[in-house]
Order: sequence, then structure tokens, then C-alpha cells
Amino acid sequence: MTALAAVEQLAPVSLDELNDRAELTTRRDRKYLVPLEVLPSVLEAVGPLCRALEIDGRREFAYDTMYYDSPELRSFLDTARRRPFRHKIRTRRYVDSGRNWLEVKQRSRRGITVKHRFEYEGDDHRFGDDEREIVAGILGEEVASSDLGEKLTTRFGRSTLLVGDVA
Repeated sequence: MTALAAVEQLAPVSLDELNDRAELTTRRDRKYLVPLEVLPSVLEAVGPLCRALEIDGRREFAYDTMYYDSPELRSFLDTARRRPFRHKIRTRRYVDSGRNWLEVKQRSRRGITVKHRFEYEGDDHRFGDDEREIVAGILGEEVASSDLGEKLTTRFGRSTLLVGDVA
């Protein structure tokens, strides 16, 4: 069984319900690497505790993300060096819905991540004066006034799972 076929076996959850139950703008991140060939057995084991995001009958969605950083790659290096206080600045296009967001993520010494999201219309990866002002309000003028620029583009598909609190 493929990973996506295993996701298809799970009960569905709508986007509205997912956001109501687990918007996750403030959270403690835990990330795990699971080989694709192992994922079906993991989902089979936790299936009764797990639901898959479903929109218009689909369970896999496309994302297009642009990360912004200083010329010296401060954000990237702070993360790579596991600095207690760090941030990410990105624009993300949810390809299937056509919605665009500026996202600013901060991580505290306690490992808590706070994500600030601002939807915008128009260009896929707009980062102009309005976006710099938002960043300045969250991270300070020093970060916003630095020569932030496009550093990395990622494009991927993913499925989103809600674990626990299954109705």
C-alpha cells in the first residue's frame, strides 16, 4: 500500500474543523522522519486516532514557499546552530486554493513556536514595504531593515493529519 493510499483509509476532517481543533499558531513542534515504506503500517496502527484533511475529495495538497533571509543567512544559521531564539520569514502559496500568506515564525528559549499569518492578494511571493512593516512589528526594525531577500524556494505536496480528539 502506498502512503497516500494509507492516508485515504483514514476518516476525513474538514479544513474548518481542523482549524477549530488545531490551528497551531502557538505550539511546541515535534517532527519525525518516517520512511515512506513504513508510513502505511504506522497509519494503520494509529488510524483510529487519526483523521486526514479532506477538501473537495482530495487528501494531498501542493505548497509553494519562498524563504527570506539576510545576506549572511542569519535565520538559516540560527536554526542550524539551534539558537534558542530564532525566526523564519516566508511567503507561502497554497496552490490548490490560490491563497497567499506571509508567515513569520518565532521560536522561544522554551521551544515554543508562535506563527503569525497574514493573507494577501496578488503576486505569489510578494515581499514589499507592507510586508517589511509587518516583520518589523513582530521581529523588530533591525531584522526588517536588513537586506532581506529571497533565499530558498520549496515546492512540495503534503497530507495533513489530525491526531487525537477524533469525533
